[in-house]
Amino acid sequence: MNKHRDWRFELLRIIAMFLIVATHFYAADNWSIHTDPNLSRTWASAAHDSLAMFGQIGVSFFILISAYFLAFNKKKPIPRLIRLWIQIFIYSAGIFVIYALLRRTPLIPTNLREEISPNMVLTSFFPITFNAYWFMSAFCVLILLAPFITILFDQLSKRQTLVLISIMFWMTFVWKLLNPTNQYFTDVIYLTTIFMIGSFIRRYASEFPKIKIWHLFITIILGFFVCISCTYFIKSEAFLSEYYNANILTAGPGASPIIPVIIATVIFIRIVQREQKQAPKLLANFILCVSPATFGVYLIHENFLFKQILWHYIFLIPESSGSLKIIISIFIIILLYAALMTLSWIILNFLINPLTRKLIHR
Repeated sequence: MNKHRDWRFELLRIIAMFLIVATHFYAADNWSIHTDPNLSRTWASAAHDSLAMFGQIGVSFFILISAYFLAFNKKKPIPRLIRLWIQIFIYSAGIFVIYALLRRTPLIPTNLREEISPNMVLTSFFPITFNAYWFMSAFCVLILLAPFITILFDQLSKRQTLVLISIMFWMTFVWKLLNPTNQYFTDVIYLTTIFMIGSFIRRYASEFPKIKIWHLFITIILGFFVCISCTYFIKSEAFLSEYYNANILTAGPGASPIIPVIIATVIFIRIVQREQKQAPKLLANFILCVSPATFGVYLIHENFLFKQILWHYIFLIPESSGSLKIIISIFIIILLYAALMTLSWIILNFLINPLTRKLIHR
């Protein structure tokens, strides 16, 4: 299998999950810049809030990669969906069982102990139906839609495909900016729009203008500047805050993450356009070995029962000051990511893969 996988995209998958973990770290931190109301209308607070963009860049990378490799795939999606469902179920149900066994032990803080409820059981054992993970629920729907998008794109001309993507992009992102109350932005539509962009890139990348490295820097810097500026003015100007949520350009309920999608798309096109270089064999094999475990990292640290406990222990570490805070936070995120990746790799190779092979005959 490794011979057919491009290490560049697998490395991008690893980076994407790192960005997602980093985003969740900063979204959960208890730093004063995040919790002190007196600092909420400062440029530093706007910059901190804008870090949520990293997560949406990571999400966009995942969908663009999937679209790139499924752009011409018309096979039945059910086997792929079953494999994904098994992985999601094992993590969701497994964490529930562990939580139920440890709920009254000192390992789980008293203020984070929840009573076992029917909704908790249903969410844990039917994670897709009850939306235990927003991304996974939407991604499963996207897997079902993917072959039909391929069939549709096969029948459309390049111009027609571009018009369709423009309509989806407008409906998903731009319309939300013009009227934040509209309800056309959904998780499924969001991922579907990015998938269409990725499929279009696969089909017509050779006709795109060449993306240079300075294009990337300008896109990233300008994107963050616009996001930070808009976040600052929305939080500090009453007439704007009445109309927009401060997170409109970043992530979360009510957001239109148009800037992260643009940044991720430009980076992805640059990667696609570059010729594949031969990586050192040891490094390439390591990347190809580790990358399949990235989904597990998400399923562990974003589990609704586990994530509050995880961040409770992480943020027992006292808040540092100045630039030291940035250095320490990056160091903690790297250690956390490495630990989650190791655990996920073990579960994938010693539990999920053997079980999947038994349930799905190849």
